[in-house]
Amino acid sequence: MHLQVVGQFYQGLTPAEIYDYAPSFGKPDLRQAWAKKQREETPSLGQHLTSLPVVTNALTHGLSLIGDLFLDPGEEALSSDLMWENYNLSWETRLGAHISTYPFFDTKLTGFNIQAFSQALFARKGRKLVVALNFPNNPRATPRPG
Repeated sequence: MHLQVVGQFYQGLTPAEIYDYAPSFGKPDLRQAWAKKQREETPSLGQHLTSLPVVTNALTHGLSLIGDLFLDPGEEALSSDLMWENYNLSWETRLGAHISTYPFFDTKLTGFNIQAFSQALFARKGRKLVVALNFPNNPRATPRPG
């Protein structure tokens, strides 16, 4: 669907050439090229079986898909305390999951808090856990109480 008034500015082109929308699952040739690039840049993948990269319409759509695929009501996701509020909207409000956090930076604010992250993982050993590695985190994100 398109407005003819817009089409008048594109003489000699068909609507399909002017309004070329990608399918919701992405263009197959682009997804295959992306997968090839990932293999070239990550030799440790070797010949391990992987899927084609998933195409989303934006970050929020990607978060929703991850939640739909991997989180059920009452289940837990782990993220740093510096995260975008759409994690909460997508996973807690919409799906009924719970997000736990750990401090993103070490106490001296000189690097990632690997110790807190490791402790958070160890405390959940043996349980299903979705881990959101949010690098880089949204610059406007604010710490959220754990």
